[in-house]
Amino acid sequence: MHFCSEKIEKENMRNNKLVLSFKHIAEIYLYEYYFGNEYEISNEDKTVNYMQRAKEYIDEGNFDKALEQCINANIENPVDVFIIDRLIYCLKMIGDKESVLKYTKDSHKFRATRLELANYYRHLGWYYLENYNPDLSIALYKYSKMYYESKDADREINFLEEALKKDYSKITTEQVKTKLIENNIPLDADSVTLALLLKASEEATSLGMIDQAKDCLYMIYDLTNDSEIANRINNLPS
Repeated sequence: MHFCSEKIEKENMRNNKLVLSFKHIAEIYLYEYYFGNEYEISNEDKTVNYMQRAKEYIDEGNFDKALEQCINANIENPVDVFIIDRLIYCLKMIGDKESVLKYTKDSHKFRATRLELANYYRHLGWYYLENYNPDLSIALYKYSKMYYESKDADREINFLEEALKKDYSKITTEQVKTKLIENNIPLDADSVTLALLLKASEEATSLGMIDQAKDCLYMIYDLTNDSEIANRINNLPS
């Protein structure tokens, strides 16, 4: 698998620059800030084929092969959270706990929607459950539901309550937040990322890419309910 990813990285070079598959101006801003490598944008989105093959392997239950395809797609677009979440799913299925933790922590800075953040806390909840820390796991699953309701999170909470014969329904939001803070787990999206999305929206507007500008602003507003952001959305051309 390591050899395969190295091969893809070499194939992705043109004139000593990475050739990457970006679809949105927000991805460009995130990549340039968090990675800073010289790059060119590919004429085709190569992640599509990798992720299609990953899905086929997942359907077959071949998670090693699916993981390989997700890693290749992640090389093509290192800031795409959908790809990262599928990659983490494959890591869970093969039981690579420490890689789940690494990819989850590294991906926090790219997460800018309620669903993406909910998945972040669910991934951590899985990790700490596997590492016999049920109280932290419960807090993470409950916190994930504050961002986005999930039947999977409900099932994990019910499983823990039945296994431990404990009722976690009385845990307050403040207790949940305190538990996360004690373990150095962020409670919100990265503020730098939100600032980058704002800048991306401004450039997209100046280039006439109104739909992409709105995408960036909607992500910020969904997480912040900021009235200034709402005004910016309303002032964009329809």
